[in-house]
Amino acid sequence: MKFMVDDYGPDGIREEVERRLGRTLPRYELPPPGELSDHVGVHPQRQSGMSYVGVPVHLGLVTGERLIAVSDLADDLGGDVRVTRQQNFVLTNVPDARVDETVARLAEIGFPLDVNRVRASSIACTGEPHCNFSVTETKPRLDRLVQRLENRFGDDLAGLRLHLDGCPHACAHHWVGDLGFQGTTLRDEAGRRRQAYDVFLRGGLGPRAAIARPVFRRVPTEELDETVERLVGGWLAARDGAEDFRAFCDRTSDDELGALVGREPARAREKEAEAA
Repeated sequence: MKFMVDDYGPDGIREEVERRLGRTLPRYELPPPGELSDHVGVHPQRQSGMSYVGVPVHLGLVTGERLIAVSDLADDLGGDVRVTRQQNFVLTNVPDARVDETVARLAEIGFPLDVNRVRASSIACTGEPHCNFSVTETKPRLDRLVQRLENRFGDDLAGLRLHLDGCPHACAHHWVGDLGFQGTTLRDEAGRRRQAYDVFLRGGLGPRAAIARPVFRRVPTEELDETVERLVGGWLAARDGAEDFRAFCDRTSDDELGALVGREPARAREKEAEAA
């Protein structure tokens, strides 16, 4: 479907659908995008006396036993479970009087709420060895990266969104993360194929929606942690007040980012290739 939309364009898709239906579809004006929310934590519902609990699921990985336990909890509360785009889940219709009990039971199941928020906002696709399209590891690779950043920066990471994919299909939406990673490969000096990642910056959803662009190409997996650590460290050291990572990247040139991480940005490499 995405390739068809890319070929036809939105207007072309609409025209083809209308042709097949034999009628014109109504036109609507889209509302402006709202602020992003990860839904994590305890929040009041519209219904009086009820709350919902957004639960972080690190890397979107969960066992069958835990899912059954969450289902039993939802049945006990008279609520239900909804999954989110960030690979987390939301437990709804929790009576306010049972919120503390619910949070404690979720922690016992293996879903504590008091974790670094980067664990709720970082997602990876299925990746190898379960996907034939992926050329790199994904969830285990993102896990190592998140743990390194947590150990270095702690709660200063809160709100940072890391999206890692093993191929261009972008099941984990690396196009719209604060830091997006697309798996690729390179050959070392001996001609052996190695895993690497393109690093995408300046993407986002909500009021500042934008498609990210690759700033660093083919970063070897062994060098990825240090590259990201330098980017994040540079942001935290130079940010203006509560400036987020996206805003920092927007006001920082590719060359400045390259100097920060000690790596040549993709734009400069592409210009050299054109000149050659």
